[in-house]
Amino acid sequence: MHFSNPEAFWLLTAPVVFLIGFIYYLKKRKRLLLLFAVKENIARLTGSVSMDKKVFRIIFLLLSLTFLVIAAAGPQWGKELEEISRRGIDVIIALDTSRSMMAQDIKPSRLDKAKKEIMNFLDRLKGDRVGLIFFAGDSMIQCPLTLDYGAVLTFLEIAGPDIIPTPGTDIGGAIEKAVEAFEISGKKSRVLVLMTDGETHTANTDDAVAKAAEKGIIIYTVGFGRGDGVPIPLRDEDGNIIGYKRDEEGNPVLSSLNQRILTDIAQATGGLFFPASTGESELEKIADAIDDMEKARFKGKKGTKYKDRYQYPLTVAVLLFIGYFIINDRKKGY
Repeated sequence: MHFSNPEAFWLLTAPVVFLIGFIYYLKKRKRLLLLFAVKENIARLTGSVSMDKKVFRIIFLLLSLTFLVIAAAGPQWGKELEEISRRGIDVIIALDTSRSMMAQDIKPSRLDKAKKEIMNFLDRLKGDRVGLIFFAGDSMIQCPLTLDYGAVLTFLEIAGPDIIPTPGTDIGGAIEKAVEAFEISGKKSRVLVLMTDGETHTANTDDAVAKAAEKGIIIYTVGFGRGDGVPIPLRDEDGNIIGYKRDEEGNPVLSSLNQRILTDIAQATGGLFFPASTGESELEKIADAIDDMEKARFKGKKGTKYKDRYQYPLTVAVLLFIGYFIINDRKKGY
C-alpha cells in the first residue's frame, strides 16, 4: 500500500489529544460531583446516563477521526495504465565534452559546472520534453527527447572527456545533430541550449546555425570559462592531474571562452548568450523564455500509477460519525 499524502498522518495526534481531553473531563466531572453531593447520591443524580454508551459513542468518534486522517493521507493500492500527456516544448541540451572543458578556470572544472547547471535547469522546466547531445570532434544523441527527466540525469552522469573519442570541438556538428533530432519530433516550438566554451575547430558552424534559424530553432548559448587562456589538464585513470596538454612544439595549449562565436550563434536564431555564473541566473532566464513560448501538447509513453482508494476509509469515517449521533447515551426508561 502507498500513500499520496503521508504527511497527513501527523493529524493522528488530534484523536489522541481528544482522548486525553475526554479522560481529563471524566475525572474533573467526578471531582465536581463530589463537591456538591455525597458519594451515595452521585449514582442517583447521574442515573439517567449510561457511561458504557457514552464511552461507546466516544470510541465511534475517535475511530471516525482516525479513518478521516487515513483518507486524507491518500491510500493507494493496485495499478492502472495511464498515458502521460503534457503541454510544453521540445528542448535539446548540447553539452561540450571536449578536453578543453576540463580546464579549471571554473571549479572543479568547466564540464562539472556544466553538468551541475543542466541538473538545476531540469528542475526549472515545466512539462517540456528534453533531449541530450554530447559533442567534441563528433556528436551523438545520448538521450532522445523524453518526458523522463530521470533518464536524462542518468545519461548525464556518464559525461566525460572520453565519451566522444574524436578530439576537437565541432559546434556546427552538434547543431546539425540537434536539427536532425528536432525534425524527428515534428514540433514547432523548439529550443537548443548549447553549453560549451565556444572553442570550435570546424568551418561548418555558420551553415549549421543558418539551417537551425531556417527551421525556427532558437539557440541559447551558455559559455564556460574565462576570456584569458588557461591550460588544459590531463588526468590518469584515477582522476589525478599528470600534466597539461601541449602542442606539437611542446608549448602548453591554452583554452579560453570564445564569447564572440557564442553570441553570434544565439543572435542569429533569436536566442541569447549567457556566461555561466555562480548564481546560475542564466538558467532562470532561459527557463522563463521557454515558459513564455507557445506550448504544444504531446503525449508520452504509457506508464503505471497506483489507484486512489481514499473513498474506502472516508466511507467508514462517515458511517462511524453517523453512528456517533445515532447512539443515545441515556438509559432505557429515561
